[in-house]
Amino acid sequence: MIPAFWIGGASVATLRIATFSMACLALLLTLLWSRKLFSLRVALIGGALVATDPSFLLFGRFEWGPFTTNFLCRGAGLLLLIWAWQSSSSARRRVAALSGGLALGLGIYSRADFALIVGACGLGILLGHPSLTREILRDRKTELVLAGCALLIASLPMWSSALSLLAVSSSIADRGYLTDRLVVLWNVLDGTQFLRVIRSGGLFDQARSLDLQGGLLGIALIGSFFIVGLDLVRGIRQAPELASRDPRRWLWITTFAILLGTLALPGAVRAHHHLNALPFVQLLVACAFEVVWRHSQRTRRGWIRIVVILALGAVITTQLLIVVETEKTISETGGLGRWSPAIATLAEELEATPGAEAISLDWGFHEPLLFLTQDLAVQEAIWSIPQAFAAGHPWIHEGDPQTHYLVHAPPYDAFGLSAPMLEFAKQLPPDQVVIRPWLNHSGQVDFYSIRFVQPHRFRYLGSGRFRMDGLPGS
Repeated sequence: MIPAFWIGGASVATLRIATFSMACLALLLTLLWSRKLFSLRVALIGGALVATDPSFLLFGRFEWGPFTTNFLCRGAGLLLLIWAWQSSSSARRRVAALSGGLALGLGIYSRADFALIVGACGLGILLGHPSLTREILRDRKTELVLAGCALLIASLPMWSSALSLLAVSSSIADRGYLTDRLVVLWNVLDGTQFLRVIRSGGLFDQARSLDLQGGLLGIALIGSFFIVGLDLVRGIRQAPELASRDPRRWLWITTFAILLGTLALPGAVRAHHHLNALPFVQLLVACAFEVVWRHSQRTRRGWIRIVVILALGAVITTQLLIVVETEKTISETGGLGRWSPAIATLAEELEATPGAEAISLDWGFHEPLLFLTQDLAVQEAIWSIPQAFAAGHPWIHEGDPQTHYLVHAPPYDAFGLSAPMLEFAKQLPPDQVVIRPWLNHSGQVDFYSIRFVQPHRFRYLGSGRFRMDGLPGS
């Protein structure tokens, strides 16, 4: 992002263009490695399914997760490792292996659960291609060591997080039951998850319950597991030696392992977790379409090819319809709740106010303000408060009349501090506090900024209890 901001300036437009450019580059790398591993037809169909997927088109501009960075890392990593296996030059193989391991390691560094992708890919090779595993250990030991060392070194800062992810504390693990994760997974597959989040204002529980017409990718995936699986079994019976080299074995196992592993991951109830399966899901669906197409050629049944074309067109069309509906919602509302457009106006006003300071008492304020301003002093109290308590003392902040405390309006409060903070401020004399509501395009209150008119010492004692020193009546 630094080169993009240096060229185009740190603006929202530059951010969106740079992020989506990374997503498109990741898609191109995916086309290259899937072409090498499967076929041109599979690569093109899989690429079309990814390119029209609402998650790719919307999260690819939003960088939630971080989705585009992860997608780029797995696209580059898999392409380089395939080169390391297929190249006839030992020097090129070693450079590719080192670079591929580095790319996958950086993926883990960017987000700990990327380790699940690496593990699933390895499991796919071990279980699906034991003879290939023996060949790698026999003929590619140097490349294997180089890739492994590069991966470990690049991911070193994230080791503790990756290892502790499965042993996460109950305070995080209770963020979602298995049924919640299944619902989010299905909403990601049918393409409606981003639309749900936008329409609910970031209320994830409410987003799951919205009645929306989804796309057909999820249904296609279920059918693809059966179609490709049956074709693999048929290949084993007819030509075991040839079937042992079929890369679809690896894809089938890897896709299943990523989906199952993500569902088992504590707290994996957000879309970016389940997007670990992109583009493996789309490539498996593409393989299924290819199986049916080849069957129609062998049996000379033209109507089957017509059905294949219509089915593929239906999957792509329903995905694009969801993209259009999402874009329409964003244009009409500008965002709601935790995605309020008013945050840009707040940032502009605070940037123009000498000595202004913003204290975030809920999730969703800190990063936008950091990005949209140059010199604004900001603090994310939702993280400094537990740090203060862990150190054995209450959270204390020395403020002045230019200190703005930011809280969400019900029901958008995520950390439970907004309601008690508003109640505390409303109990003060009106001439001692300014409570300003910030509205969205529909005229609804998304959040509040609270400013005390005198210098003060503000304390949070826990359990929703605030205390103020320096103001009469507090």
